[in-house]
Amino acid sequence: MLTTEEKKEKVRISNKKYRETHQAEIVSYRENNREKFRVSNRKYYKKNQEKLRKDQQRRRGEDPEKYRLKMKKWEEEHPKRRKLHRKNYRDRHPEKVKEAKRKWIEEHPEKVRLDKRALNYKSKYNMTMSEYNSLYDKQGGVCAICKTPQSKLKRYLAIDHNHKTGRIRGLLCVKCNLGLGNFCDTITILEKAIKYLKNNNE
Repeated sequence: MLTTEEKKEKVRISNKKYRETHQAEIVSYRENNREKFRVSNRKYYKKNQEKLRKDQQRRRGEDPEKYRLKMKKWEEEHPKRRKLHRKNYRDRHPEKVKEAKRKWIEEHPEKVRLDKRALNYKSKYNMTMSEYNSLYDKQGGVCAICKTPQSKLKRYLAIDHNHKTGRIRGLLCVKCNLGLGNFCDTITILEKAIKYLKNNNE
């Protein structure tokens, strides 16, 4: 005589075989009765919310990597539903979301700083972190003018660009970047400054 668990497993296998052999019919029926399924699923979820939550935690605990990959695949296949689920969760649990965000920021300060840099580069210069790193490597990790290496600087090499055209010219240390700005990016003024220094170098 079969045990309760064996009966459940037998039913599960039978249902799985049926779904595999009648997949097209099932999909068609669901599409034609989408609202009916939505209402039914919503009622079931409200009635069995705690049970579903515990079952989800159990599956996640049994094989975290398998669960993560499964969820990732589902999110890639259903981007709109994923976005809607996240929005609904944020609306229902604003305090939880706020606390989780605060905790994540505290635990990942370097990631937060990197994201802020990336956002700043993109919004101000339309430059990605990948493009910044590529230019950084091309310059050898030093200021394009004074050749001071990044390791000896307190701040990241700044993005220098043409204020009229927006074209990015290179990466500079703060002093060199401010120097160009103070001389209004004007070659004639810089030449006069060089001449002045040469004449008064004693």
